[in-house]
Amino acid sequence: MFSSACSFFYVLCAMVFVMRTVASTSAVNDEPCGAVITNMPGTFSSPPTFEENTTCTWQFNLNMPGQAFSFIYLTIEDFSLWPQDNLTVYNGYKSTEVIGVFTGRKSTFIVASTSSNTTVELMIGSTKSADTVPRGFNVSYTTEACKQALPSSGIFSSPYFVGGDNKTLQCNYSLTVQQGKAVDLALLELNLKDSLLHVNYFNGKNKSRVFNGSDSAQDVILNGLQDQTVSLNISLNTTGKANFTANYVELTQVCSAEVEIGLGVDPDQTYHVFQSPGYPYDYEHNARCRLVVKTMNASTTLVARISTLDLADDYDSIVVKDGRSKTSPSIVKLTKGFDTDYVITSSGDSLWFEFVSDDFLSAKGFVINITSQYFGGNFYNGSSISWDSATLPVGVVQTSATYKLAVTEGNQVYVTVTNATFLPADSKISFYDGDRADPALMIDSLATGTALHSVFSNSNQMLVTAEGFSKGQFAAKFEPTVVGCKQNSWGRSDSYTLSGDFSKSNCTWLIHPPAGATESELFALDINHISASSLKIYNSLAAEETELVVSLNNSIQSGPSVYLSATKGARVDYIYLDKGSTKLLDVGSDIVDASFTVKKACERVYTAKNGTISSPSFPNTYPLNAECVYALAAPAVSSISHIYMTFNAFQINDAHSLKIVDGNQSISTKLNGNSLPNDIVTLHDTMNLTFTSQTKGAQLQQTPLQGFQANYEILECGGMMNISGNVTTNPASQSNCIWIISFPPLKTGDVNIVQYSFVLNGTKYKAGSLELRDGPSVRNATINFGKVVLNKTSTVNLTRGDTLWVKYAADNESAMLMLNYTVYKCPKGALCANGICMHDDWKCNGENDCGDGSDEINCNIPPTQAPPEGSTGVSVGLFIGVLAIVVVLTVIVTVLAPKMWKRKRSAPYQEFHEADA
Repeated sequence: MFSSACSFFYVLCAMVFVMRTVASTSAVNDEPCGAVITNMPGTFSSPPTFEENTTCTWQFNLNMPGQAFSFIYLTIEDFSLWPQDNLTVYNGYKSTEVIGVFTGRKSTFIVASTSSNTTVELMIGSTKSADTVPRGFNVSYTTEACKQALPSSGIFSSPYFVGGDNKTLQCNYSLTVQQGKAVDLALLELNLKDSLLHVNYFNGKNKSRVFNGSDSAQDVILNGLQDQTVSLNISLNTTGKANFTANYVELTQVCSAEVEIGLGVDPDQTYHVFQSPGYPYDYEHNARCRLVVKTMNASTTLVARISTLDLADDYDSIVVKDGRSKTSPSIVKLTKGFDTDYVITSSGDSLWFEFVSDDFLSAKGFVINITSQYFGGNFYNGSSISWDSATLPVGVVQTSATYKLAVTEGNQVYVTVTNATFLPADSKISFYDGDRADPALMIDSLATGTALHSVFSNSNQMLVTAEGFSKGQFAAKFEPTVVGCKQNSWGRSDSYTLSGDFSKSNCTWLIHPPAGATESELFALDINHISASSLKIYNSLAAEETELVVSLNNSIQSGPSVYLSATKGARVDYIYLDKGSTKLLDVGSDIVDASFTVKKACERVYTAKNGTISSPSFPNTYPLNAECVYALAAPAVSSISHIYMTFNAFQINDAHSLKIVDGNQSISTKLNGNSLPNDIVTLHDTMNLTFTSQTKGAQLQQTPLQGFQANYEILECGGMMNISGNVTTNPASQSNCIWIISFPPLKTGDVNIVQYSFVLNGTKYKAGSLELRDGPSVRNATINFGKVVLNKTSTVNLTRGDTLWVKYAADNESAMLMLNYTVYKCPKGALCANGICMHDDWKCNGENDCGDGSDEINCNIPPTQAPPEGSTGVSVGLFIGVLAIVVVLTVIVTVLAPKMWKRKRSAPYQEFHEADA
């Protein structure tokens, strides 16, 4: 009876187990939003449709007999959730330990749980999102083994698990590498604690790299693989939170490696050459090379110098990092045209290199020489540094070293080189601000023939490199100095303010050439304020007298701007001049206030048909040491084009000038002073203006003035005439023409004026706009020539001075202009008292035509003579009649005739006056 009951119980248990298994299977297949899972292995996926604010739960229940295990391994693939969703894995029932909460997008990852009641919960948030990527995931689960086959490239990590249990979690990751390729296994995070990571591969021999808790993140480059499978085995001690994250990428085999450099007497141990694949021939497309260089002694450092750099374009590049990993701090990115003098220095025992080329262009490539260093090292808060080739160990050949100097925060590094022997002659010492040998941060360089002098940094660090010392030596000391007196400036703008605390000091501001500066750029240095002592400005980093631009000794509240070449750098020295005063300026009051910006050099090409040209900063004061070239190269508007220029303002010190040269050098003149120059019309369609305010290092005597402003216009016809002749325009031609006709006297005392006449021909055309001015500029007085009658030649006219300005503006309906002109040499006796040529019709006409009244002197009418003796006379009536006629004629002659004569005379000439003023 008892036996039968027991048998029935076991049968019942079996039936229940089968029913639960069927129910479980049904739940997995028919209820996609969650299930109870009781058998292994298997898979499940996210629901095909994500219902808003829904929770899906997959509950493992592995409490059945015969289901002993250490871990449940969940491999989650194709994972993509929106930010409002998350997937939580519990190490047991819900509300127990959380192994991980996951959202967003992730590469394939593994979750390891020790509980038979592991729970996976999907919480679906709102269906409204800017994210349009489909949501979902796939999960495979097993208790048999932790393993993952990796794709050709990507990222992977150690399993997620809950620490605390004294178990060992072992996982295997397998990677198949393409034939003929190397692989870089980049261990991005490596927190192994008491755990081990084995990297197994075969390159003729079975090899294994083992990493443990003492190792940090680094790249592992595997080359020469014969069996293309790389196996990674991780043994994690679950008592701690050990983990790793890695990515991997296939590499070009011929240029990828891990190497070590030592300091032995064997030269092959002290350097390595990193070069592009195929060098010296063009490198291949789509190359990816990685090199990790390490020193054999962790206390030494590495220096890399570029021997050759020939890259096809900016898509091909070399990235260098300070360490053993892709995640190490970046030092530099080398691209096409990069300066090959760049020196790369590690701060530790490793350097990481990567070269990448695209699939378009190729070039010769690169050669980088990497060496370890014997002299050098890191020095702190004041010490001595030196190099002495005579002290090198026997057999060791070394010619370069790097010294890293540091002082406490709030101070600058101040280095004094006490002695140096530069052997051979091309050896040198270079100084950089900061801890990298970046040319953009170079402070100074000493070499053969250079006077030894002090060098300072801006920051609390300085890098010093010694190069080429096969036989030479040097010694220097460094110390901290308080920030404020000495300053280096890089970049494209900065300012320098020197407080009264340093009024009894000699202080220096160095402005270094900014990265990428070109010959067409300059420093615009503004001296805003100087109080006492002396300020010297150099167009170089050294205080070389040949580069001294200007010296300022006086107090200036608002000083001039100074232009300096941006590619040469600049130096501003404040020099204390002891004048017997021992009192410092009040703390906080500034004795120097200056600033600079990088701007385009004052060179410009003008191509418009008209425009305005002015000196730099116009209408404000122009800068010192400027040399500005303005090129007019406007497009030709006819087969022969001309440039017309007139000045609106002109103030240039006598020490400075504006030089004007046209294209065929028919005009070449240098101008300065305060008078407006005459107008100019070229015979060529190009013109160069060169404005110069260079001081050549002299003490500033004259402050700059306003400068100049000029308008220009491209003309179809025109010119400057000084030989008698005529000018003619084409009828019905749209044109703008200006002529300046001038006959300056050839001998002192001679006076010339212009005699001219004109006619507008064309019966079916209209008159164009004709404008005449008595002088060499549009600023001179207008000549009123009355109404123009077509096809009728004007009267012969005379100018007041020796120049006639003519402008004719015509369109396609305008008549042809013909202007005849010749020199009129004024007779010696026909001069006004002020030297102006007196026209015949000026004398005694009742008008002050000369301007000084000399044409109206000695104009009295002589008295009437008495009748001869024997005359019988006339009758009283006749006398009265005749007298009445005489009175009427006298009124006509004395009153009306001058006015009529003046009106007739005004047709060829009008009295001088400032028109359009």
